[in-house]
Amino acid sequence: NVKSIITLSDEYAKCHSAEVLAKIIEVVDKVSLDEIKIVARILSELLAQINIAERHHRYRRWAMYKRAEIPILKFSDGENHQASDCFRMLLDRGFTPTKIRESLCKQNLELVFTAHPTQSIRRSVLKKFKQLDAGLEQKDNQDGMLTPLMRERLFMKFQQTLLAIWRTNNMRKVKPTPEDE
Repeated sequence: NVKSIITLSDEYAKCHSAEVLAKIIEVVDKVSLDEIKIVARILSELLAQINIAERHHRYRRWAMYKRAEIPILKFSDGENHQASDCFRMLLDRGFTPTKIRESLCKQNLELVFTAHPTQSIRRSVLKKFKQLDAGLEQKDNQDGMLTPLMRERLFMKFQQTLLAIWRTNNMRKVKPTPEDE
């Protein structure tokens, strides 16, 4: 059942069909709560891995842009939304450089850091996420120089880290003290 939910979810992501959604609902209605928890965990881990890969890809694109290997990507409105674009847009709309500077000097920035319980991740998992990111960076920076054996070891390291993340309990068995937090 777990596999069929994951397979149907993948199919739904590709086509957004009402029929596939109905199949997912039908299967979910028949599975146990324990199986639903497994599916939720799998999808949660998948999203976390996608976030790591996407963040790494953004950094890779930024670094390529900084090395002048690629032009900066444009958004759907044709702008790349860098500070220079914002200033150009303000100037085009009739703002003077003096007025822009005065407005910026009047701005107040107040940073507020909060811990949101839905975004809490255990330190051990964060370390494993950093290991994945470091592996991706190693692959990017050394890919042409990696031997087949080195590639295989890097792939195995990815597998080991992902398995370790999966085996790590998301919830602590003992409530952390304020010092732990």
